[in-house]
Amino acid sequence: MSGRGKEVHAFYQKICTIAEGLQLKSQDEDDQREWSSDRPTAFSMYALIHPNTLNAAINAGRCTDKLAALIAKAARFDLNHYTWIDPDIDPSTRSSPDNIDYPGRDSASGFRSYYFRALGLAMPHRRLESQPPRLIDDNLATFTVDDGRQSTMPDQGINLFFTAVLEQGRHPAGFVYGFRRVRLRLRRKKGNAQFLQSAETVELKGAKLVARGTPHNPEWFLEEPNGRLDGEYATKSPLALMIGTDIGHQIVAELSFQTMDGSLVELEGAPLTDENQKLVIAALFEEQLPEVRDSQGWRSLGTQLITVMRGDR
Repeated sequence: MSGRGKEVHAFYQKICTIAEGLQLKSQDEDDQREWSSDRPTAFSMYALIHPNTLNAAINAGRCTDKLAALIAKAARFDLNHYTWIDPDIDPSTRSSPDNIDYPGRDSASGFRSYYFRALGLAMPHRRLESQPPRLIDDNLATFTVDDGRQSTMPDQGINLFFTAVLEQGRHPAGFVYGFRRVRLRLRRKKGNAQFLQSAETVELKGAKLVARGTPHNPEWFLEEPNGRLDGEYATKSPLALMIGTDIGHQIVAELSFQTMDGSLVELEGAPLTDENQKLVIAALFEEQLPEVRDSQGWRSLGTQLITVMRGDR
């Protein structure tokens, strides 16, 4: 074990926390040094540890006693504190992912809380920066996922709220159409976010918002069982609680519909004829959104990039 080093749970996240804390501390001390945007690189430069040495340890998830001593000395924390390595947790368990099921006291969030206290720093609040969505046609469908303008502490989850506006479409051939059902899906772009869905089914203006999926791959179906989605649909209570995030982490929200299950309907909610459905699908597939790969009959109506930011910036 000594030759290979000790398993450090959430090693990468902890190094990122150290780099962030040291950068904030240097700002308090009016240190004018330049910090790399890549946090492991920033810390290796600060601590005078070769980047290859640090990155190799992070990738392996293990740290030798010598390297750990260098990290603790430069980062100014107690190497024996249980949030760095919990001695009560088996090494094989410490190698497991950092999520809500991890039983140890040395989680990424636990270390972050301890480390900021050790440096005498206030824990920065967090908020979400929700970019305007990229849409196929903003006259047909638009949506947003945001935090309801509520900043949170790092050891708390972030509440997510959802708003969608679905309008009727007019095809050049002269008929009107709309959607009976659309799907909202969240996926991780950077970081290890998880999503705890608040309820299985929510009523929104006569429509049903039905939750499916897992904390890693959540999705919701907004459906008008007896007609057509029409107008604005907004959650008043949180759609989900997002946990396991850090500043700089990103998620992508996507609104889409299924082309083959009757989601496309006429104005009064009746299914489109086969011919008209083909015309609508062809029209909606004329433009492709960046970084979107439609498959299995699903067609994206829009995507939105969401970033975790400091609440005081």
